[in-house]
Amino acid sequence: MEEKRVIQAKIFGGEYSIKTDVSPEYVLELARYVDGKMQEVAQKVALVSSLKIAVLAALNIADELFQLRNEKNKSDKIIGDKIPQLLEMIDTELRK
Repeated sequence: MEEKRVIQAKIFGGEYSIKTDVSPEYVLELARYVDGKMQEVAQKVALVSSLKIAVLAALNIADELFQLRNEKNKSDKIIGDKIPQLLEMIDTELRK
């Protein structure tokens, strides 16, 4: 496990010190993503509260996560349903 380091990230005009053991590039990529989502919300909605913008951005990010999870679960089910069929086909071909 790597030693934790502090990375400075700017999100929606604020500076944040993030203590982490993951790569700085990854943390900065996450910060840019969150900043972008907050900027999107701020442009669409007439809110002045950074907290409300952050909450709406978090909801948008959570929605993306849930949609991706649902897509993955559907794909996993399709693959899981096909595996027995493929194994049966392989078994049939190997018996020839």
